Amino acid sequence: MASSDAQDADKAKGLLIAVRQFNFVALCHTMKDILTHVVLLSKHFQREDLDFSTAQPMVDSTKAPLGELMVHPGPSEAEFFRPLQGNKFKGDKVFDSHSKTSF
Repeated sequence: MASSDAQDADKAKGLLIAVRQFNFVALCHTMKDILTHVVLLSKHFQREDLDFSTAQPMVDSTKAPLGELMVHPGPSEAEFFRPLQGNKFKGDKVFDSHSKTSF
């Protein structure tokens, strides 16, 4: 039993290290912007009274903002990166190229 607890603790520590990585946190903000648009499309396709004539226009109206996100950051991503200057975030070091952890 103790071995299982130790393994669980090690897994938890590993996950904590992973989610504290700068790239992971930045990706979460980017995904928030992407999923804002994708969830609307998903909900549209889940409707019981779906009119298939609206499917292609809905896909097209989702593609446009997603294409824009490839060129310009969305609101959540921009908000995350706004206070970032070099490798500093509000005066605290968040990323060190020699370190495996951030924050």
